[in-house]
Amino acid sequence: MKYYTPLHCHSHSSILDGLSKPKDFPKRIHEIGSIGCALTDHGVLHDCVSFLKAMEDFKLKDGTAAPKKPILGIELYISEQHAAIQEPENRKCLHLVILAKNTQGWKQLLKIVEESNKPNHYYYKPRLSLEQLSEFLDGNIIGFSGHLGSNVAQSIMDFGEDAEIRTALYLESIFGKGNFYLETQLMDREHNPEQVK
Repeated sequence: MKYYTPLHCHSHSSILDGLSKPKDFPKRIHEIGSIGCALTDHGVLHDCVSFLKAMEDFKLKDGTAAPKKPILGIELYISEQHAAIQEPENRKCLHLVILAKNTQGWKQLLKIVEESNKPNHYYYKPRLSLEQLSEFLDGNIIGFSGHLGSNVAQSIMDFGEDAEIRTALYLESIFGKGNFYLETQLMDREHNPEQVK
């Protein structure tokens, strides 16, 4: 049997993007027949502990334990230039989702978030450039492209189709073979026709 595992989910800590509380995730995951889920809030990890506990402690109505696999991650803000350049032309941030593969990956996530929140990098949002992020990637983190606000999607918008291949190959080179994937989304295409492209 094949399972759908949501890998790009936000809690109420992703303001204007998520609504669920971490304690609500396992019930919904059970309802859709999944065995696990990732929490990937924008720029923060502070709900990961409560999410982890809720997923591992989940019980059915009859009290039977039915733990769900928690996957810890984050949706990073990626600046186009080095994050220390705090100028209006470097304010725009793209998005990149990363997931911890294991305990070492979790430790790397903590270091990444710490680095992105340093005063010389935080500019409206906690952020890093891809070059800065690459310093923390040691094979214990998986990345995927994200939505319309991602580096891959931006390549398509700026340079046309086929440009995403170069961007995806570059991202694969910094994450390592087998550690970078493409995400596709097709939602709200009436208001965002770019989704189709």
